Amino acid sequence: MLQRISNFTRENYHDTGPKGARFVLFQGPENKGYIRLSENATEYHTAILDRFMSEIQITTDLPPEGFSEKGGGYYFLTFNKEDTPVSIKFWKDSTNYGRFDEALLSETLNELTEEMENMPWIIE
Repeated sequence: MLQRISNFTRENYHDTGPKGARFVLFQGPENKGYIRLSENATEYHTAILDRFMSEIQITTDLPPEGFSEKGGGYYFLTFNKEDTPVSIKFWKDSTNYGRFDEALLSETLNELTEEMENMPWIIE
């Protein structure tokens, strides 16, 4: 099954400096949003898109053409003393894909509230 958000752990969070880590937002069948977070500090937006397209082909019977990129940007995770994420902020834009679709991102995050353990999120 295709996850709606990926790499959502302390081990996978790689802050790339003042901007944070990168992400790309996608829209799939039934207008559902999919969020892909960078896997490492050097993974750029284009590599995130390529990885997601491969993931679609490997894990689903859906054609990659049924998914469209809806912009990207950066995100910051804030952690507590136990290294559990306690909040997430999405902001900025991708040089390659432009600013993310705020409405789709908000809707997706609302749908993922339980999976994200009711974590507060901010979109700037």
